[in-house]
Amino acid sequence: MRAAGVEIYPGERLRYVVVDTQAKEAPRRVREAEINPGSGYDAEEYIRLLRLAAAEVLNTYDARRPGVPAAEQLPLPF
Repeated sequence: MRAAGVEIYPGERLRYVVVDTQAKEAPRRVREAEINPGSGYDAEEYIRLLRLAAAEVLNTYDARRPGVPAAEQLPLPF
């Protein structure tokens, strides 16, 4: 963010977007949401995170219970 001329203060909240989880360099994996809005994101990563969140909320994932689907296998409505 400093490279973009934005000052950051201790305790300040930052919003970021996951752009490419496979990128080798950390600055290419995420971007600050306010600097370059709408320049794309890693949809597969957000789907993975959505499934994990759904499993947590719905309490459907429990590795100790056979037959319960893994979070990655939960159906999504889209």
